[in-house]
Amino acid sequence: MKAIYVLIVLALSSCIPEESPVSPKDRGDLQSGYMEESIYDYQGFFDLSSNKFVSYNLKGSWDLAFDCNNNFIIMNGARPVKSAYVNTYDFEFLTDKNEPDSLYIDEPNGDLSKSAFGQWWIDQSGNEIKKSKVFYIDRGRDERRRPLGIYKFQIIDWDENSFTFKYSNVKKLDDVFTKTIQKVDNYNFVYFNFSTPDDEIIVEPFNNEWDLLFTENTEYVPLNAIGQSEEEDAIPYQVRGVYLNPNMVEAVEFKNPDKIDFNALNRDDVSDLEFSKNLNVIGYDWKNFSLQGEVYAVDPNRIYIIKDTDGFIFKFRFISFFNAKDGARGFTSFELQQL
Repeated sequence: MKAIYVLIVLALSSCIPEESPVSPKDRGDLQSGYMEESIYDYQGFFDLSSNKFVSYNLKGSWDLAFDCNNNFIIMNGARPVKSAYVNTYDFEFLTDKNEPDSLYIDEPNGDLSKSAFGQWWIDQSGNEIKKSKVFYIDRGRDERRRPLGIYKFQIIDWDENSFTFKYSNVKKLDDVFTKTIQKVDNYNFVYFNFSTPDDEIIVEPFNNEWDLLFTENTEYVPLNAIGQSEEEDAIPYQVRGVYLNPNMVEAVEFKNPDKIDFNALNRDDVSDLEFSKNLNVIGYDWKNFSLQGEVYAVDPNRIYIIKDTDGFIFKFRFISFFNAKDGARGFTSFELQQL
């Protein structure tokens, strides 16, 4: 009987799994990425999880973008488009004879309340209005550096699904046009080009299909960084950089005081970092311009930690700013790995 009892105990114990440490999930090997179009000509939307550029578009394909989740309006900083509002609701008032003294770019960190259009649907008393003041818009230049013209622009109605506005070239004041733009689900913005107002312009992919935007943009750059002065005062300046998917992606630069090798950097090393949703956390200054030889040098020690649209965390750094075949600049290469 005792022998039978021992056999039963052994049989039962063999059915109970042994406690053993769970191995962490293998997040994959270090990967290389490459922008196959020049950032001087194209905007590229990149997805970290698939290590793939989801789409490209010519940088000058749009002028204004309308927020699908709110009422904000942004401008194409790749041209760059600039604007200023004129303190009137009278569309006829603005001509090429009474232009505003200063024009403005959008806030590079993506704070839409500080964009050039700002909260145009709120008046000075804080009341919601259906009609905006009149805006003066400089469309910037095309790929051949030719001016694209000056327009005046005014929202004349809006609701939760659409914007209706009128616009006119200030040189052709008799030609006033009206346009309605519909908001679209699952996109950050819908886009508009004054030159092709009837075209449906698809710029970005669905907002959950991309993490980083490689693009030319306008930033406030210190004068001493561009060799124009020893002063640190900043001016609007065209740069080429990488920007976050708004509200969907967070990032932080890893300062690396302990000089941890990029390949050895793991999740424990970044566990205490505070992420930011500022669009220009990565920005443009991961490369430096050398006046000697007029070339860009990428700093591989600038490491960025990025939380993508799915909440996964990646380490990321830039490797080169040039095409390996012919040395043409603007063809960005980089390394990334999920942590």
